[in-house]
Amino acid sequence: MTKDTSTLEIPYYNHKDIIVYKVIIRFHQFEKKEKFYIQKNTKSGDPILTVFIGERSLAVVEVTPNFAMSYDGADLSYLEEIIVQMDEKVI
Repeated sequence: MTKDTSTLEIPYYNHKDIIVYKVIIRFHQFEKKEKFYIQKNTKSGDPILTVFIGERSLAVVEVTPNFAMSYDGADLSYLEEIIVQMDEKVI
């Protein structure tokens, strides 16, 4: 990653406490964009697939830890629906 790119990763665990999916949000300050990815892992937690979901304009000038914390408790149900589809092998 370059200095003007920050990454936020949100893990999703299975019942065995293994990360099976990960939402990855990359903040590109130079481009003023947020890019969203979903990473699918094996049953043992190793990455096997990363899918680009989309991007949107970045609402802030500078990404700070406080900005990244705004995703804590945010409604990510649209990304979780994609995870369900991936888990059911629709995607």
